Amino acid sequence: KTESRQERRASLSFISGTIVLTIGFLALIGWHVNNPYLMSWIPELRPMNPVSALMLVLLGASFMTYSAKKVTQLRVVGWIAITVGLIALSPLSIDTYGDRVMALGIHGQIANSAAICFIAIGVVALVAHRPKLRSRRVIQAAMAVVIGGMGLINVFGQLYAYEWMYEPG
Repeated sequence: KTESRQERRASLSFISGTIVLTIGFLALIGWHVNNPYLMSWIPELRPMNPVSALMLVLLGASFMTYSAKKVTQLRVVGWIAITVGLIALSPLSIDTYGDRVMALGIHGQIANSAAICFIAIGVVALVAHRPKLRSRRVIQAAMAVVIGGMGLINVFGQLYAYEWMYEPG
């Protein structure tokens, strides 16, 4: 029973990692070929920031490797995600595709909600596979609530175009 539970967790990690990686990769391709459908899927809405897309690729790949019990990559990417999230919330700026992102103005920068999600996912990555950490499940559940809440806020923010969610840090 324990083995089948671990197998389910590993396959869930692999499947979700694959989905996240694919979304990020498609957004990066969209930026590279200047395709608005790949950058945002609905061209009238804000495009995904290229740094956010790259973070999705890294996070997706690390969760895929975690399914094979390779924890080091997950932890390294967890630290990177936390760092990117903190930088995005700070007055500093991290940009790629400089002119194109700058042409978008405020909408081209990493959204505060995305930065918060990167920090939360980074925390989940750091506490994953630490059996001696008693509060690990509570931390993971709390971060899941943060990530899910930010996801809902983003969906409704996109639908109703509330600017405060998308202001840069």
